This record gives sequence, C-alpha cells and structure tokens, in this order.
Amino acid sequence: MDKHDRDLYLKILYYALLNIRGLGKMGRGSECAIEADHVHNIPELLATEDPGRQTHYWDIERTLYLKSKSEFKSAFHLLWKEMEIRQHNPNAYMIHVPVEGSEPLVLQPTIGIRIGFNTYQLTENEGIGTDKKTWKFPPGSVVECEPMNGDAMGMLVAKRLGTSGEDKVG
Repeated sequence: MDKHDRDLYLKILYYALLNIRGLGKMGRGSECAIEADHVHNIPELLATEDPGRQTHYWDIERTLYLKSKSEFKSAFHLLWKEMEIRQHNPNAYMIHVPVEGSEPLVLQPTIGIRIGFNTYQLTENEGIGTDKKTWKFPPGSVVECEPMNGDAMGMLVAKRLGTSGEDKVG
C-alpha cells in the first residue's frame, strides 16, 4: 500500500471520528456505534497492509455502512470514488478545482491523473462536482496543484494551468 492509499484510509478514519465526536456530544450513542462499526478495523488494516483486510473493508464494512441509517454516508463518497479509481490507476488523485467567481472560495472535487511532480490532468468524472462550465479549469486541463493552506490531510487544489511537458511520473 502506498502513502496515498494509506492517507485515504486515514481520512476516512478522521472523518468518522469527527462524526462520532459530534454524535456523542448530542447523546446519540446508537449512531456513534454505526460510525464506529464502519471504521473499527482500519487501524489494523493500516498496521498489517493486508490486501485481504482492504478487500474486507471495501466489500463488507463499506457496504454495510452504505446500508445503514447514517446521515454521514455522503461525506465518504468522494474518498471511496478516489479509492475505486486508484484500483485501476495508482496515479489518480482527488483534485479540488476552484469555481469561477465564487466568494468565498468554493472548490469542486474531481479526479486528476498525476503526470508530473505537482502536475495533474483533470478527468471527466460522472457524479463528481457540479456544472463543469463554472470550473476555473475544465476537465482535460493540465493543472499545477498545491496542498490547501493548513490542511494536514493533504487536500490538493488546482492553482494554475500547467504543461504536459513536465517530467513524467515513473
């Protein structure tokens, strides 16, 4: 498992813990249990990097969570989409594209394929983002990305147009 895949699991765990904390403060213990059931095996998955545990998370725990009554399921869809795409292309990353004229700044997620050190080509992905006409960089654009200021979780934001002639990723 590479660092990016580990980070995706850590993001899932992080957001689930935030959900648990919020639900706990509201005295909603049974809903905390649903959130905890979803992620309780992720620490062992990360410690062992056992592909069988990854398959178990994807096929069993994620599927059970999707069937649950959790109000937070949609918070994980983009992470799952990225994980799914990375199964076929390990150079796929979630990229957040600014929306033109938005104040405060609004970012729309999509998938980008890494083609250079900090350069990605945005892809056309159904079900991700909103009206692509409003994106600062449309699908197909090559963009340079930087981590969002202060985001320890590594959220990548498209900052400027890049060139496809940069050093390729191995």
